[in-house]
Amino acid sequence: MLKRVKASNLSGKSDKYINQKTNEWKQVVTIDADKIVNAQQVIKDQQPAIHKYQDELNKSNGYIQIHDAYVSRTKDLEKQQEALKKAKKKSEKKKHSN
Repeated sequence: MLKRVKASNLSGKSDKYINQKTNEWKQVVTIDADKIVNAQQVIKDQQPAIHKYQDELNKSNGYIQIHDAYVSRTKDLEKQQEALKKAKKKSEKKKHSN
């Protein structure tokens, strides 16, 4: 998308030439900036539709339910691991106290 531009040598050029080139370059920059702003606005305008279709797709393929079940199971496993750690600590304490 970006292209390299040859640097201009302005030494020995008249003020009129420099002003003309500067104005040309400003126009190019302004046109590119307008294109960027327009593209950003199009993307922003389309975001609600994109989110809507993503939600519909996720619902239709069961992603949300699968994800929720995964999160729930992961939390259950974490609780079980904590309980196991506590049980091991209690067991170690009993061994050392006897």
